[in-house]
Amino acid sequence: MKVLILNGSPRAKGSVSGCIAKKLKHLLFGCTTEICQIKAGSGQAILEKFKSIDVLVFALPLYVDGMPSHVIDFLKKAEAFCKENNCRFNVYTLSNNGFIEGRQNAVHLEQFRCWCLRAGVDWAGGLGIGGGEMLRVISWIYPCLIALNLFFAFFYLIKGAELNLQLFSQVLQNLGVYAFFCWHFWFSLLAVSRDIRKKRKAKRNRFTRIIVPAFIFIVFADIFMVLSSLFKGRLIFTLLGADKKTEK
Repeated sequence: MKVLILNGSPRAKGSVSGCIAKKLKHLLFGCTTEICQIKAGSGQAILEKFKSIDVLVFALPLYVDGMPSHVIDFLKKAEAFCKENNCRFNVYTLSNNGFIEGRQNAVHLEQFRCWCLRAGVDWAGGLGIGGGEMLRVISWIYPCLIALNLFFAFFYLIKGAELNLQLFSQVLQNLGVYAFFCWHFWFSLLAVSRDIRKKRKAKRNRFTRIIVPAFIFIVFADIFMVLSSLFKGRLIFTLLGADKKTEK
């Protein structure tokens, strides 16, 4: 079965949507899966793939209760292409946002269901993901911490330390924290991957989120937004780099 995942984030690298798309690809056992980026002006090269796929998955962010503008432009072209070529495939959508509640994506998923009706393809369901940026950060930090903990555990073993559970306590602790934060996300993504592999339509849209109390999430979100505003939306390590030359 051929699956095409379209990353609709305007970020070229390091996007939450790209992160989620890669995680889904790893779960699609036995499928031929390709990930493509929707860019401003994206057209024929991606659309030609529609003729031979069985499943199309959109992974993209929620922007003001809607989709990014370049995705709207792409969908207009895709609608006409699907009608002209009588395309037939299932469509799934993975919508993520910065809010903690996954249900904030409900309207976004409905927009894709309506697009499927217009394009003549089959809407198969969607997944709304809350706390997307925190998910991306956690998915980067905790695997690094676990790898570092394992390195030191084996280092101490080589140095002659006694093999016991205490030696791997930090590994188990970080693994447990990561599992607590993300278990429902992985459970929901596994359910979507199972539907895709079986070419099954979901009975209803699913919604998930990072398992963090809202009052704690809001504090960290506020800090992140303040720092982002102070640095004009640029990360600190980007600010330390040299600016690109501009033409006079």
